[in-house]
Amino acid sequence: MIPVNLCNQLEQTTVTGSREANKVSPAISNILKEKKLSSGSLGSGDSARPKQVTITHPGTNKAKRTSKKKGSIQADLDVAKEFLRCKEEASTRLDLSKSSISILPSSVKELTHLTEFYLYGNKITTLPPEIGCLVSLRTLALSENSLTSLPDSLINLKLLKVLDLRHNKLNEIPDVVYKLTSWSRHHLS
Repeated sequence: MIPVNLCNQLEQTTVTGSREANKVSPAISNILKEKKLSSGSLGSGDSARPKQVTITHPGTNKAKRTSKKKGSIQADLDVAKEFLRCKEEASTRLDLSKSSISILPSSVKELTHLTEFYLYGNKITTLPPEIGCLVSLRTLALSENSLTSLPDSLINLKLLKVLDLRHNKLNEIPDVVYKLTSWSRHHLS
């Protein structure tokens, strides 16, 4: 732990650069060196490089290197704000794939102008009944989620041509799928 009285000097040294580190006390200089070695970010120019971790799997001697993914904008995606933006721009296509979404808010009902809605590669377990309000929808891509059922309101999607349900946790094809009459392509495996 860094003593409080050294914090101010440490902050000043960080701001003025590593050349100034030689002008501060040896204690601060050592702290700066340790910080530089441990984080790789203090004045080294390596802050853009992802952190790397070495993992050794039990029962093997082989170490496997992995790097921490950079935090993407989509990881913290505020779905309701994205819906609002889509509505304001009158977009007909919305792609929220691989966004770590687990729940779709009921405000999805306001996207009645959408014709294409891509949600593959998320963590969605259930769809809200309001999904049936997307009456202009022609493509609904839901593959690679954790869906266990579908709402009966999907029957309202009279223009739906493509329904992709691959790689979900559906034990059987939901009855509502058989009631969809307009679709031309379906992916249900």
